[in-house]
Amino acid sequence: MTVSHLVRRGAEAISTLKNGDVPTLELEFGPSWLVALLVITIIALGFALFSIEYTYGLLVPALAAVEDSNPEFYVRVEADPANKQPGDPAGQEMEVETAPLRPITSKLRTTVRHLRARAGRLSRFRGFSMFVTCGVAESFLTSLIPFSSESVFGKFIVKMITAVLLANLQVAWVHIVISEPSPKRFYKRIPSFRNMRKIVPAAAFEHLLTYGAYYTTLFVIKLVHGLKELDFISVGDSKSPDVYRAAANIFAFAGFVSWLASIPARVIFIRVAASMLPEEDEAIVPFDRSFGGKVLPDIVGGGVLSIKDAWKSFDRDGWKRYTMAICKAMAIQVAVAVFFSFVIFAEILGRYSVCLVRFPFVLAIRRPPSAYRTPPPLIAMATTAAGRMLARQLQQMQSDKDIPGISCGLVDNNVFEWEVMLMISDDVKLYGGGFFRARLSFPPEYPHMPPKMKFESPLFHPNIYPNGEVCISILHPPEEDKYGYESAAERWSPVQTPETILLSVISMLSSPNDESPANVEAARLWREDSKEFKKRVRQCVRESLGEE
Repeated sequence: MTVSHLVRRGAEAISTLKNGDVPTLELEFGPSWLVALLVITIIALGFALFSIEYTYGLLVPALAAVEDSNPEFYVRVEADPANKQPGDPAGQEMEVETAPLRPITSKLRTTVRHLRARAGRLSRFRGFSMFVTCGVAESFLTSLIPFSSESVFGKFIVKMITAVLLANLQVAWVHIVISEPSPKRFYKRIPSFRNMRKIVPAAAFEHLLTYGAYYTTLFVIKLVHGLKELDFISVGDSKSPDVYRAAANIFAFAGFVSWLASIPARVIFIRVAASMLPEEDEAIVPFDRSFGGKVLPDIVGGGVLSIKDAWKSFDRDGWKRYTMAICKAMAIQVAVAVFFSFVIFAEILGRYSVCLVRFPFVLAIRRPPSAYRTPPPLIAMATTAAGRMLARQLQQMQSDKDIPGISCGLVDNNVFEWEVMLMISDDVKLYGGGFFRARLSFPPEYPHMPPKMKFESPLFHPNIYPNGEVCISILHPPEEDKYGYESAAERWSPVQTPETILLSVISMLSSPNDESPANVEAARLWREDSKEFKKRVRQCVRESLGEE
């Protein structure tokens, strides 16, 4: 109940953001077997969390909400009256001890053992079919109700309407969970619609208290503090990490208050639903059908437990068992999540390098050079001399650990098209800290003719055209410069390699050549207005990090 409740609150919080503002996760994958292992691990994590949530967060608390805290006493006979002998001290009076039994739901282990003994191995998932039916029906009804999902009041009304319309399904789930196994199909356990009026007040009260607490908290925060952080995010006026953190704190606090309110609300609903359990259905735990005399048997008119009586008839020990079950479920989920997080992190480190980008909530997981190794089939496909040379040079760059800040890979397994990521160190003036993506396109005549290099990330530089093409001497064809700016020795020669090209480009970033610029405006600002030039460059750096 805890995790599902908080997840719903988080989903509602995310739905208030624009699509462009939603945090993203950028992944670049490596070997298929490792990707499959990672996916399997994530699926296992999801299944484990759901199993814990359903069994220990929903099913066990439901049983704790209805179990009698003082079940019947048992009598242990220490002496047999038939064998009583005159003068026997033990026979003077038959010794009888009475000891109260502990409630079944006092421990998670005893609850699960009891369910397995009475309902089989799959008892921890009893009522799952009805649970799924409720979820599907709620999604379907929500899509039909004509209220705006952007409006807080509209969401509240939709929740209330669906709660009332699906109250009988929730009652059926409670009946399946708290009763002995029945030969009836799950859909036949749904009470008739004539009984809906009995449960509607409890269903409406549960959702009124739960969602009312959530939206009331937001309203109070708005009156006291204001919700300018949410307004900034919704209109896209701010991308500051502080604004996102403040908004997350607001939603988290409202969700926590809503979760606290949902505990008594859920207990009341379960107990009211349990009072409607048909006489022919036996409870799977000790259960006082009269709720301390508040409900009459069906044979004398029957009835249903009121909200007030549901609250008053639940004793302190019952509250303790119910709350402890929820807290234990939460603790188990946290432990499982932490364990799987270490496993997933270990799997990622096995093949990936992780780069935390400074844009709020964005994690870019990029491959290290070793992850770009050309697979053997690609080398076999590189039948031309140029292709085989490029394949060897790519493998050499990926295996060389002395090339910091450069990652290379192929585009669509084409050895003549390279994707390059330049991670500029802080030693490079102005451009330090940037992550710039570029493309190297090699001609079939390579290495006799130079490749073309084009930045795909915006980059303001005197020697980079506005469209991203790089203008540097070593990328010019090996011929005489008709304008006389460059000598033949400065131009391309077959001794150049992709590594020397990228190192020269990084050097060019800190030492521009403004005599024959590719970007005239950048060259002018470089010479005449260094402050504005620096501002434009740093903007490119921030954009490469996703901050603009």
